[in-house]
Amino acid sequence: MKFSRWVQGGVLAVAALVLDGCGGNNNNTGPAVYNVELSAGPSNLYQHVWVTVSGIAMNPNATEIFSASDQTWQYYTLAQPVTVDLNDLDNGTMRTIITNLHIGAGNYLQTRLLLTPTNQALTSSAQSHTDGHGQALQWNDQIEYMSGGNLVEAPLEVPADGQGLFVGTAQILGAGGTYDTNFDIDLVHSVVPFQQGNSLGFYLQPQLQSHQVQLDGAIQGTLATASLCPRGTAASTCASQVVAMAELPHYDAAGNLTYQAVREAAVDPSTGNFVLYPLEPSTTVGIYQVVIRGVNMRTIMISNVPVVSGTSPSAFSPNASIGVYQPTMLSTTPLPVTLTQSGYYAQMSQAMTPYAPGHVLFTQTPTLLDVPTEIHWASTDPFTGLLSTPVQLDGDTMEEGTWISLAPTTLVASSPYNGNGNYGAFSMGTVYQVPAVPGSVIAAGAPGSTVNFAPVAPIQLATVPNGQVSVQFTVTNAAGYDKGQLVMSDIAGIVTSVDISALLGGSGGSSSCSAATQSCTIQVPVGSSALLTPGTYYYPYLRLWKSSSTAPATLVDINTPVNLMAGGNGTLSVNIP
Repeated sequence: MKFSRWVQGGVLAVAALVLDGCGGNNNNTGPAVYNVELSAGPSNLYQHVWVTVSGIAMNPNATEIFSASDQTWQYYTLAQPVTVDLNDLDNGTMRTIITNLHIGAGNYLQTRLLLTPTNQALTSSAQSHTDGHGQALQWNDQIEYMSGGNLVEAPLEVPADGQGLFVGTAQILGAGGTYDTNFDIDLVHSVVPFQQGNSLGFYLQPQLQSHQVQLDGAIQGTLATASLCPRGTAASTCASQVVAMAELPHYDAAGNLTYQAVREAAVDPSTGNFVLYPLEPSTTVGIYQVVIRGVNMRTIMISNVPVVSGTSPSAFSPNASIGVYQPTMLSTTPLPVTLTQSGYYAQMSQAMTPYAPGHVLFTQTPTLLDVPTEIHWASTDPFTGLLSTPVQLDGDTMEEGTWISLAPTTLVASSPYNGNGNYGAFSMGTVYQVPAVPGSVIAAGAPGSTVNFAPVAPIQLATVPNGQVSVQFTVTNAAGYDKGQLVMSDIAGIVTSVDISALLGGSGGSSSCSAATQSCTIQVPVGSSALLTPGTYYYPYLRLWKSSSTAPATLVDINTPVNLMAGGNGTLSVNIP
């Protein structure tokens, strides 16, 4: 059963994934044996993305709030945390992080993959890794990227990091069964850049997809390499940042239908190869659509691609017979790449409302009878509501084809229903909102130009009205910082924030804050008796920094959650150290 990537619509849906008896080792006695593998990708934009895994927690109640002291949670910590570079886990590569864990049999409706907090003292695992400069990591969760030709390191912030990364897929673990589960962190959709002074900051959306590896399958493909830029380079005469996406139909809570990516992989420019794995079989979720897009190339769209259960990636061997390929091969010959120089940039002309965190789904629709299909996904800066950087869109026609078993896939240039280079832009806010239909329409700009578009505000669910939290601050060290934000997050990520700089003696700050009374009010979605979910339970934390310093913000957890699941307003007392 497919887990909706970002649990849109505020329902934080629990989708049943029946695992009972899978793995072939179920003896119907004793605990279940549980193994966890981690995958990620694609990683074109970042040199390294490290996370440090410390344990796992599971609960049979979909609405139970996580606490290490709550005996209803099956809670396990690793003897030694494991630090993983997610950049190494693209194209079907998986890293085993938990093996032979014995868990009581039962039906678990929540899972949390626990991380060591970013700013906590470095674990020995994190200390054993070095960054691109040959230096030890500075944070347990860390990102490295290129800026102006230089490698830059930054902390990877995890909102409410003590709550772990949320997995909303039910797991039925049978007595004596063995279960190999894959958790996937898609870097394109999960890592959110934001502006921090003159540099970038990054936070990790705390949601994962999960798969049962024994039942899943794979799609493999190859592009012709003549038109691909060498790894790590970009030029106007070749295609770079090429990504393949396996997509499935996605319904949000309002019934809007789009094709959205459930697995992505970066295309290896030296071989042209890519692997989309693990994918749930077509007998479970239906037929896939594969989209391949990049800079300076026409977008490729191949429909009717099946996935067979139990097939795993195989070694590419051009001289081998077709029969050796167990995974679904997109084509028996490399797919051609058509270069263009029609790319232009799209940027929001106004912030996402009513809440800044969210994302924009850039779609094209092949024909009038087809469904809007994800071509690009861009998260908004959770503190400004704008895109951190403009998104480059291709202004040319598309290359379309239909998959045929054991045969070359023929691509035909065709104009999408939107028009050449035109896109639909669906604004998606918090998990308590759905996109307005129709969304914004972006008309292709001249090559290299920037087109500004006004996002259509997403619609908040009627079952989730707005309330507010009144916050009283005490400043212990008035000279410590002059910039700050109070952030309200839930298990799906950052929901909203308020600028508290005026309370610290700094410039700016939110109009909802009073320096005289050292207080702020902050609007948040609140629950009701109709919202039977873990939503609207908030984990606040502080981001504090000095405007004169280039150092990243200091993160301060506020160990007082705000429970608004039943509606109403909340209060909070916060000490600023």
